[in-house]
Amino acid sequence: MGFPTSALLSAVANRAAQILGVLDSGEALSTQQWTDALAYGNNMVDNWSVDDVMLLQDTRYVGALTASTQAYTIGTGGTFNTTRPVAIVAGSLLLPNGPGSMVKFCNAKEWAEIEDRQGQSWKVRYGFYDRQNVGGLGNVYFSPVPFGGSVELLMLSALPQFVDINTTALTFPGPGYADLYCYGMALRMAADMSVPVPASAMDGWNQASQRIRLQNAKLWGELPPELRPTGGK
Repeated sequence: MGFPTSALLSAVANRAAQILGVLDSGEALSTQQWTDALAYGNNMVDNWSVDDVMLLQDTRYVGALTASTQAYTIGTGGTFNTTRPVAIVAGSLLLPNGPGSMVKFCNAKEWAEIEDRQGQSWKVRYGFYDRQNVGGLGNVYFSPVPFGGSVELLMLSALPQFVDINTTALTFPGPGYADLYCYGMALRMAADMSVPVPASAMDGWNQASQRIRLQNAKLWGELPPELRPTGGK
């Protein structure tokens, strides 16, 4: 069941309708139904991207630090010219001469509580990503303000979205995501069509999402509380 590597939006939507029992094998949805599925399917994926354990992998990016510069835009065309991340989870300072060090990425409260954030040093200790999206760019801040060097960022990128209905196939990010997209689309489609969700569809979604979240939680070394066995971590 599902698509192991890639699929068109139309194929995922048709499969979702079959899961709901509103479409027989060999039948297809209408063009308008596919258009609706494109909109709420991408909204679904966008919502998943705020949950770290729904994201398969981190992305490495190395950017240059400029002397006396604390803030750097990040995103396509920004100072850090890479795809704008959902989150930055860790960083490392890289120096041309001498040892580098870890850069702790803070939440907003931790960043606000750092004393003398404007001080300057070769040893950058803290980072903060504001997650803004202004013209596709966010901002990354460092403290102390660097004298130079480079920083390696480990980032989480958003899940891929559908580009169109019947031309561009979406490449799934890894094993298990085909079922996740199909069962997730089925739940969204049920609400849009005002049809009941079969128990088998809900079971399929629960199993697919739990497999993905358990797989991705290994990236962080600890399961989120809702996935931990009773009495353990």
